[in-house]
Amino acid sequence: MEELIKNNLVGRYVSESTLFCNICENRGRIKVVLDEDINKFDKLFDKYDDMGIFTHSECYENAINECKYKYFYCPYCEKGQKYIGIYERFEKSKI
Repeated sequence: MEELIKNNLVGRYVSESTLFCNICENRGRIKVVLDEDINKFDKLFDKYDDMGIFTHSECYENAINECKYKYFYCPYCEKGQKYIGIYERFEKSKI
């Protein structure tokens, strides 16, 4: 197993790339939209993206908050380790 990103004591905004987890954006957990709402999510994401006022992350958050989603813990960073046992492990290959 590869070494975990050491982001346990840092927030979402860091100046050092080695402390940032791109998978969970330093949150430790990942929201994944359920299959039953994937089409709704795609339409909402496009709607927010077409406005041109939101970043990619903001479009994702706005769209997923209006859909059914499930949390997973991030296995790639230290911050995600506190969610082991609470959420299932996130697997990139399943998404």
